[in-house]
Amino acid sequence: GRRAAGVVAVTKDNKVVVAKQFRPGPEKIMSEIPGGWVDEGEEPEAAAHRELLEETGYKAEKMTPLGVFGRDSAINGSWYYYLATGCERVSEQALDDDEFVDIELVSIDEFITNAKSGNMTDPFAALGAYDELVKMKGAN
Repeated sequence: GRRAAGVVAVTKDNKVVVAKQFRPGPEKIMSEIPGGWVDEGEEPEAAAHRELLEETGYKAEKMTPLGVFGRDSAINGSWYYYLATGCERVSEQALDDDEFVDIELVSIDEFITNAKSGNMTDPFAALGAYDELVKMKGAN
C-alpha cells in the first residue's frame, strides 16, 4: 500500500523535464518523470514538489493533480501524478547516494512519442497530462 508521486514538469518555454536513468529490468536507460515515494506523514503533492526539486533542481510555479493510478496488478500501491508548469531550475540536484539521474529537456512531441513507444517508465503520467500538453503545444 505504498504511495508515490510523479511529476510531468514543463518549463516556461514548454520543454518537458525528463529524468534519464538505467533500469535493471529492461537493462537500458529509460526516460522517466521525476518522482518517488511519499514519506510517512507527507502529502502526495508535497512529495511531488520535493522529488522534482531533489531529482532535477527544478521548482514549479503551479502543480495540478492529474489523478491517482495503480502501477500494475502485482503492486499494491498508488501513484499520484501531477502536471507542474512554469518550471525553472533553481538549484543543483540533491540525489541519494544510490541515485544516478541525468536531466534532459525534451519537446512535448518527443515526450509523448517516448510514452507511446515504450521508452518511458511512466506512460500513465503522459496519458494523464496528454490533453494539457497538446494545448500547451498548440500555444507555441
